Amino acid sequence: MYTYKVNFHTTKVFRRIHQRNYSGTFQFFIITGEHEVGTANKILLLGCEDGTVHCLAVQSRQVLFSKSHSAAINCVAVLSVDHFVVGCQDGQIFLYGFERPTEPEYCWYESNSAALCLLPLQDGFFTGKADGSCVYHQLPAINSGERSSNVRVQLTGPDCDPVYDISFDGTYIYTSCRDATVRKYDVLKIVSSLNSLV
Repeated sequence: MYTYKVNFHTTKVFRRIHQRNYSGTFQFFIITGEHEVGTANKILLLGCEDGTVHCLAVQSRQVLFSKSHSAAINCVAVLSVDHFVVGCQDGQIFLYGFERPTEPEYCWYESNSAALCLLPLQDGFFTGKADGSCVYHQLPAINSGERSSNVRVQLTGPDCDPVYDISFDGTYIYTSCRDATVRKYDVLKIVSSLNSLV
């Protein structure tokens, strides 16, 4: 039995993938049910315990791409219309582009602690890990002349208890932890000013 970590995204990503994979003559067989509403131009990005990541077109039920990893996938998150991240059981976090999802554009591997959750925020993402660390990673400058930044923000509080989920309400970051505590952080100003620190 597999468990799936699911992330929906919208029209812009679907159109880019659709144009890349199916430019030419391709016929979609669209099967819609009477209870199916709003599935056009939507994709479903999911990670599985067997180490695979799949991207599916919701309405046509077509697999747009699949990718295998050596470790179980615990979380996936869409960062933008161009990129998504995958968090693995072995602690690795991969950044992929929707244009070329065959190879990762970047990999963070700071510890063997499992990546349990991801939260996209501005020019990067927060990740919660099994060792209690909760870290903001800024996206690297991949296709530009800019220097890649290694500046990061780490949230404190959990004492080696896993961080199971991270959420954002527009002002505060909230984390839920195994110690039955929901922690509230005001880090928006810090994350916004990271580019000036480099």
